[in-house]
Amino acid sequence: MIKIINSWPDWLIILLFAIACLVAMYALHAILRPILNKLIPGEERELSISIHSTMVSALAAIIAFSMVQALTNFQKSDAIVSLEATQINNLDRLLTRYGDHKFDVIRSDLLAYTESIVKDEWPTLYEGHGSDITQKLFFPVARAAVAIKPSSGREEVLYTEIVKLTESIAESRDSRIEIAHIQIPYIYWMAIAILFVAKTLLSSAYKPSREESFSLGVQMVVLASLLAIVFIFDQPFLGETAIQPDAIVDTIKLMKARQM
Repeated sequence: MIKIINSWPDWLIILLFAIACLVAMYALHAILRPILNKLIPGEERELSISIHSTMVSALAAIIAFSMVQALTNFQKSDAIVSLEATQINNLDRLLTRYGDHKFDVIRSDLLAYTESIVKDEWPTLYEGHGSDITQKLFFPVARAAVAIKPSSGREEVLYTEIVKLTESIAESRDSRIEIAHIQIPYIYWMAIAILFVAKTLLSSAYKPSREESFSLGVQMVVLASLLAIVFIFDQPFLGETAIQPDAIVDTIKLMKARQM
């Protein structure tokens, strides 16, 4: 269900959160206010109203903290993808500079691996894992890079950089896959849900007037919209704002241009 919702446009997700929270709030108010009128007189509800203000502040704080966490993970994921693309491009460039046509096979294998990242692995990232096909395509690149035998000082320097880049590419892939399944802990979502319910229950203590209903409705829409943004960015490789393999695609174009 979460994956289905995340595949919707961002504006629709925000609208869904806002409507769902509004409907839940007004429904609870309709149920609870008649009960409160019988049990607690209006003038004795000041404590509930005061606690409601504190609850709103706590809810806004935890949503803001969760948003920071989600955005941080999103930015880290984007940076890892850009770094990985740069490393692949640099490796292909160094293999070209080596000046030996026998390394054309390594470059072809590297290109096949890079294309597999976009074709085979990217669709699996939202599930928090990589592609076995992509992983297998990297094995010949790693083996061939280590098997290079430099015959001069210049080639020795290039060989060292090639091996380092090969290892860095493997590490970047591992980092990309690892961060793909890092999400806000469920305890945060549970705490937010509890605070939302508590806020809605306490807001029932307000006098049923148009002004109060409108103010509480606007407040709920704002909080629900912020929560929707957290939900959207908590899945960096899924949804309308998902990180795209544009940097990898650009690298593939550069690699193909060098082979002409």
